[in-house]
Amino acid sequence: MKKIYFLHALLLGFLAFQFISCENEPLEGDFPQEDPNTNVESTFIKAKIDGEDFFTNMGNANFNSNNQIILLGGKPNGQLISISISNPSLGEFDLATDEDNRNSASYKDEIFGSIPFATLASYGGSGQINLSLLDTISKTVSGTFSYDAFRIKLDENGEPMIDENGENIYEGVNVTNGEFSLPII
Repeated sequence: MKKIYFLHALLLGFLAFQFISCENEPLEGDFPQEDPNTNVESTFIKAKIDGEDFFTNMGNANFNSNNQIILLGGKPNGQLISISISNPSLGEFDLATDEDNRNSASYKDEIFGSIPFATLASYGGSGQINLSLLDTISKTVSGTFSYDAFRIKLDENGEPMIDENGENIYEGVNVTNGEFSLPII
């Protein structure tokens, strides 16, 4: 029994020595630095969605290979605003998507299973965006937007709902007072 107490005391002494003998060593190596061109405090998308406030400072803008800029801003709960503009420049753009207009806007209201509301003209979608700043040197884009977006309404089984004439039933969302300032990545 005395050997067990001796081993416990020896182990405790060994562990205590490990903590006492630690030094504060300087960190070495390469650590990623924050990009000075990206001001996190000025990164945001805000709007009123059916009268309710939407705000996020998690977003960015991205150019794709088709000379479109895609603006994204999302919240952890799955809410997401997405706007795509073809051949962007300063000024106002129509967001009603059809065969002649590839600009679009959408709103997704949850993480899983939801179909986004979209500005498809054939569903009744409309809207506009105004780019007031598009600076590829400082990598920032900002402006204002508003739109009405729609989607086909689904029943509890996920099937499209139809009216008495056999036509799809649509549900909509009204996005107003939209403003954004995003880094271009």
